[in-house]
Amino acid sequence: ESLQSSSNFSMNEIQASTICNRGILFAQEKSTKKDSEEQAQDDSTVTRGILIKVMLITMIVWFGLSVYLFSLSKKITKLEKKIDEL
Repeated sequence: ESLQSSSNFSMNEIQASTICNRGILFAQEKSTKKDSEEQAQDDSTVTRGILIKVMLITMIVWFGLSVYLFSLSKKITKLEKKIDEL
């Protein structure tokens, strides 16, 4: 009888251990899922930051080209007036 009760005790320990392990695995799985979601969110934030930088650089280049072309147009207009005066 004591052998049977000790085997029941060990079965209870095994069941408790299994339940505990399942809980740990579930928690790890949930944590891993959360980590991957955070990683995806971090990746999208980094991508968004890179896109903003690229857009700013593009806007600066276009602004610089516009200013250059406008000043070039003014210089050409002055030269055309000088040629017409001669």
